[in-house]
Amino acid sequence: LFRSAHSPVVREPQDCSVAILEKEGRVVAQAGLIPIKLGSITPTFKACLNYHPLVTLLDGDFLINNDPSSGGQHLPYIFLLRLFLWTEI
Repeated sequence: LFRSAHSPVVREPQDCSVAILEKEGRVVAQAGLIPIKLGSITPTFKACLNYHPLVTLLDGDFLINNDPSSGGQHLPYIFLLRLFLWTEI
């Protein structure tokens, strides 16, 4: 993320957060970056699923949200959710 970021805000002070969520949106793991931003990741994920239910999504799909009224914090924050879907063994 840092090497490919065009924004110096992300690249230099590493102003971003990363987490792994399970399908209900609960945080399973998070990176040691700026965890305060992760407080709104679950509501943002659930808001995205209101528009695109999980059963309609495929492995590798992306959900992007920066709507403050749909779980986001404010317009400059962009939530990029990459889906990794697998079946249980």
